[in-house]
Formats: sequence, C-alpha cells, structure tokens
Amino acid sequence: MYYFEVGKEVKGSGAPMLWWTDDLTSGIDFIDNQHKELFNRVNEVFSAVNVNDEAMIRSTFEYLITYVIEHFGAEESYMILYLYDDFAEHRESHNYFVLQVNELHRRFSTEEITEEERKELVDALQLLLVEWLVNHIHDFDKKLAASIRKEE
Repeated sequence: MYYFEVGKEVKGSGAPMLWWTDDLTSGIDFIDNQHKELFNRVNEVFSAVNVNDEAMIRSTFEYLITYVIEHFGAEESYMILYLYDDFAEHRESHNYFVLQVNELHRRFSTEEITEEERKELVDALQLLLVEWLVNHIHDFDKKLAASIRKEE
C-alpha cells in the first residue's frame, strides 16, 4: 500500500499529501506522535512546492532538517537506553536520510540552478521523503518499537 496519494490535497492547495495510516503505528506513543508531526512537515514541503514559493520551500527544508535531527536523536536515545541490538544499522539509516536531505537543501539553496533543475531537486526531495520515511517506519521503527515493548 502506498501512503502518498496524488489525488489528495494539502489544505485545498492541490498539492499531494502523505497520509498517516494505522499500519504505520508502532505502539510507542512518543514515536508515533513524532512520526505524525513529521508527516505534517513533509506535507508542508509539498504545499510550499505546489505554490512555488522558494522562500517557503527553504524555510520548510530548514525546519524539516531540524525536526528530523531532533526526532532521530530521541529514537537513538531510546535505542541506547534499551541496549538495542540493531542500533548501528538503524542509526546508519537515519544518517543516510539526513545527508540526502542536507545535500538536496544545499543544492537548492546555494547553486545557480535552472527552473528545470530546481524542479528535479524538489521531485527528488519528495520521492526521498515519501519512500524513505514510509519504508524506514516499516523496516526499522516498528522493529525498534517491538524491542522496546518487550523490554518494558
């Protein structure tokens, strides 16, 4: 099942939206609440792109990077606290995402780019956000949550 529906809109803007579904729930409230907020931030990126507001895209990029780092830090603290066996692999997945988003942000913000290149960067960001986020929750975060629940 895909969680990204082009036919749906963000706040009537015509922008595509990433939908939270119950099968993404980990059962750990703080993780699920942060994931839902992350979905909201991703949708803000989509909305900014749709209205073609470069300043809004940059601002949303920056907020998204900050939020993701905070969220990953919280997850990683739990992994350390619970002596999570797959910490290194999970953290590597987080690092990959941060590096990819930072690189897209850098290219979007600092290079002279054509409108076509800008659109390609935004498309790459949207694809990264959708595919990585949903897959990461399914492949890594649900496994982490199960491990935490077992320890509690």
